[in-house]
Amino acid sequence: MEQKGIFEVFDDIGNVSKRVQQLGHEGIDERRIILFSKHSPPTEFTREHDVDIRMGEGNLWQKFESLFTDKDGEERATEDLQLNQHEEEAFSKAMDADQYVLYIPHDSKARVQSEDEEVVDLSNKGDY
Repeated sequence: MEQKGIFEVFDDIGNVSKRVQQLGHEGIDERRIILFSKHSPPTEFTREHDVDIRMGEGNLWQKFESLFTDKDGEERATEDLQLNQHEEEAFSKAMDADQYVLYIPHDSKARVQSEDEEVVDLSNKGDY
């Protein structure tokens, strides 16, 4: 199975913030980055960054759903990422240690239109 992204584990939210800024400078759209945490990050972080924040043990609905399935809340929080067993174990260890986990999808580069790029709408057949 092809890897869909990478995980990075941090002990401190300040280091997470620095990494998100660095990824932004590299052209990564921060709205595509997912931050997993056992607890809500500080308000300063959420004001400064527009990342997808997910609770490591799943949100309330995911915890509720886990009562009726064989998956726990943690598995439900990450199921759309299709993790392999090694990634699942590393994620679980990080959550148990109250660490922050950033998930950076490989296809998260932002497409930025340059100033001299012309956009042509081909929806009107009369344009060409």
